[in-house]
Amino acid sequence: MTETDPLALHIRDGLPDELLALSKRHPREGWARSAGMSGSAGVWLERHGFFRALSDHIAAGLTGFGGGKEDVRAYLGRFQREMGALLSQLDGHHRVEDGHYFPMFSQAAPEMTRGFEILDADHHAIHGGLHDLAEQSRSLLGAAQAGKTDRDIRDLGARLGETLTGFRPLLVRHLDDEEDIVIPLIIERGRTDPRFA
Repeated sequence: MTETDPLALHIRDGLPDELLALSKRHPREGWARSAGMSGSAGVWLERHGFFRALSDHIAAGLTGFGGGKEDVRAYLGRFQREMGALLSQLDGHHRVEDGHYFPMFSQAAPEMTRGFEILDADHHAIHGGLHDLAEQSRSLLGAAQAGKTDRDIRDLGARLGETLTGFRPLLVRHLDDEEDIVIPLIIERGRTDPRFA
């Protein structure tokens, strides 16, 4: 997928109708009542909810930290754990999807292959963003270890917060679109194929 492709993550505002046929048959508002939600679909949504909440929490924390609302050392210990969890768990989640789920889903529903190709391309774009967040996080933590002033450290935190705030809409767009493809497929196929439930 090229940078100018209308379905590239940083450009699109949703998926084309041909990829949403199952989503129309199984709309989001009915997911909670579907039988498949007690299995893999429920776990999928739980993980996505975790990523949304944690990225929002870290962005808000960085904004407050940059504004001087918290002790530098106390905040950085918590930040390191939270950002580490976000980066590593997103990476692991995407590896499982790319290596196992997406190939299985594409084989079971070849008409959805284009959707999984889009989601795979999203992962590459997201991982570029994760790399930037990791680099800035290392700089922030390194500044504290090097004895930089609190103001310098807070400024780095504020800039990292801006980067995360800019990254978060791409992550949320991807998570929403992935759910619109994956969850209806699990619900639909889970009725007849236990691998999906």
